[in-house]
Amino acid sequence: MLGYSVYLNQQIDEQLERMTRYRDHGFRRIFTSLHIPEENSATYRERLNELGLWAKKNKMHVTADVAADSLDALCLSLNNVSQLKDMGINALRLDDGFDENLPLLYQIK
Repeated sequence: MLGYSVYLNQQIDEQLERMTRYRDHGFRRIFTSLHIPEENSATYRERLNELGLWAKKNKMHVTADVAADSLDALCLSLNNVSQLKDMGINALRLDDGFDENLPLLYQIK
């Protein structure tokens, strides 16, 4: 399994050349972080949408590292995983602020 990171503190269109190059070399997984303590949540959500649309179009799998407060800042919730799936997120790596009884990787069905 080959994957790479996409950083939402940078514009997606500035990363497209690199993303396309990785895709063309067989990479099928993208990792991103939704930790946004000092960032503008509206900008992050917009970039996450752009990333997800590109990933779906290119048959890529997106895993996002997320803390509970990050989901809140993005107006997202584990109680509405269809919204995350619609955005192109395939899996979440749950970090701070979640019940410890949840699995570390929440696969979105």
